Amino acid sequence: MHSQLPMPIHADLDRHVREVFLPSLPEPHRETARILFEQIRKLEDIRAQSLTWSTADQTAAQECRRQLVEVAGEVREAYKQVIHIAHQKLEYPPG
Repeated sequence: MHSQLPMPIHADLDRHVREVFLPSLPEPHRETARILFEQIRKLEDIRAQSLTWSTADQTAAQECRRQLVEVAGEVREAYKQVIHIAHQKLEYPPG
């Protein structure tokens, strides 16, 4: 079976998210979306770097793990914000 690597984020999409989409969101949604978008970018960078790493290179593998743990921590914090927002909406429904 043929495995296809994901395509990198296109520069036009990146620019649209930063210049149009994120600024259109109200806070705290904007900050949460920004964090998640930045982590997607970091994952893309890690993926691109990993294409040049040798599996026998323990230093590179360790650095990759460190970066992935860092991204996971940031994503966890962003999802905590999402959950907090959802709880606020449940406690104080619009209307």
